[in-house]
Amino acid sequence: MSHDLKAPLRGIASLVNWLEQDHGTRLDAEGREMLRLLGRRSQRMHRLIEDVLAYSRVGRVRETATAVDTHQLVLDVVDSIAVPPLVEVHVDAGLPTIVGDLTRLQQVFQNLIVNAVQHLGKPQGRIDIACVPQNDAWHFCVSDDGPGIDPRHHERIFGVFQTLSGSRDDPESTGIGLSIVKKVIEGCHGKIWIESQAGHGARFHFTLPRDGAHMP
Repeated sequence: MSHDLKAPLRGIASLVNWLEQDHGTRLDAEGREMLRLLGRRSQRMHRLIEDVLAYSRVGRVRETATAVDTHQLVLDVVDSIAVPPLVEVHVDAGLPTIVGDLTRLQQVFQNLIVNAVQHLGKPQGRIDIACVPQNDAWHFCVSDDGPGIDPRHHERIFGVFQTLSGSRDDPESTGIGLSIVKKVIEGCHGKIWIESQAGHGARFHFTLPRDGAHMP
């Protein structure tokens, strides 16, 4: 099914590229804008398929539990994404080594950090990733100094296909990232929640059991 869904999207992307290269000079500004939108919407559909597949695999495809250095994992995630030059990402040196599924934990941190970067809403800002021990759990927090989220949207943002941006032309915004995070965390017997007010940044909290954060 994945192959069958992606094949026509690859064809659309190729046609858009050929039109731009071979006929771009014959198009007016409106025509070139139409091609740009077509390209971005096909990219978004491709990303949407990838995210739906990722969501469906959580809890269904069993990963091998290993010792994961979350400090190094977060550094690797930050290094792999496009963080704007004026955005400071501070990673707490005290992030622990836990027993868990490397791929799933990578999904959690990558989605939360990318979400913070994408919705910062300004060229300069700060994102913090920290962790403290809490009884029998590790309490992680990914916070930013962006525009914040009104409390009435706090539950909604964890739903599938839910996005507050409202743009269907952004290939990076599919509305599935936070639902993947929630599914992974809860599958590891942890909890996730948000603290935020409009205009005052956002803090995503989640817990993972100290005796192992792998999915059963």
